[in-house]
Order: sequence, then C-alpha cells, then structure tokens
Amino acid sequence: MKWIDIKDRQPNEGDEVLTLSYPSLFEVAEYRRNFETDKLDFYDSHCAWVHVDYWMPLPVIPEI
Repeated sequence: MKWIDIKDRQPNEGDEVLTLSYPSLFEVAEYRRNFETDKLDFYDSHCAWVHVDYWMPLPVIPEI
C-alpha cells in the first residue's frame, strides 16, 4: 500500500485508517465529523483531533 496525501484524497466518513503526521508520527485514527467545526477530520484513540499529512487504509488482519 502507498501513502495517500490528504490534499489528493480523503477516506470515507467513519473509516479507521493509518495516519502519518510528517515527519514521523504514526497513529490509527477515524475520519469523522468534528462537531466544533462541522467538517470531517481525524480523531485518534486518545480522544483528540489530530493533524494528518498522509493516510492509508489499515491492512487486513491475518487469520490464524
């Protein structure tokens, strides 16, 4: 998978994705509506809105 520049394309609302805040902060975040700004934005597992430069879909979890 390749990183997607947030300027080029955004995930679908409600998608959990792997995010990169340049240069090296990786997080899993959900792309959802920010009710303070009424815009779609990235929300991380620490219950905070995060700045994102690049994102990619999460990989498929292997079956064991």
